[in-house]
Amino acid sequence: MHADPRYVRLALAALLLLALTGAPRAQAGDAAQPFIVKVHAEWCGTCTMLEPTWKRIEKEYQGKAQLVVFDVTDKEKVQESKALAEVLGLTPVFNRYKAKTGTIAVLNANKNTVAVMKGEMDFAAYEEAIAKANAS
Repeated sequence: MHADPRYVRLALAALLLLALTGAPRAQAGDAAQPFIVKVHAEWCGTCTMLEPTWKRIEKEYQGKAQLVVFDVTDKEKVQESKALAEVLGLTPVFNRYKAKTGTIAVLNANKNTVAVMKGEMDFAAYEEAIAKANAS
């Protein structure tokens, strides 16, 4: 019996994404970290406008939060992102927001949604949501 090459590619893509993002990790510290989930597509104008804000989030919260990007640019990226969501236990988040590019969701360590922002470029709004996620 041979594995379907599409699923092999998806599994390899998920492993690559995990290696690049460093998530999930089996470290005690990670369990207490909130998730910051971005829904992105290359063709999305809002996503392009959000890029400087996302870069700042990455800079400020790398190692302090689990940063996740669900890329929905095309069918292949959607499948890779779906596989990543499954590995991270974020399938409900992926399913809910996959069609809402330009969205950034902040979840607490228990994966409960604290805030969902679409097109929000004010970094202070994210700081407030992440602080709330850390407190819950």
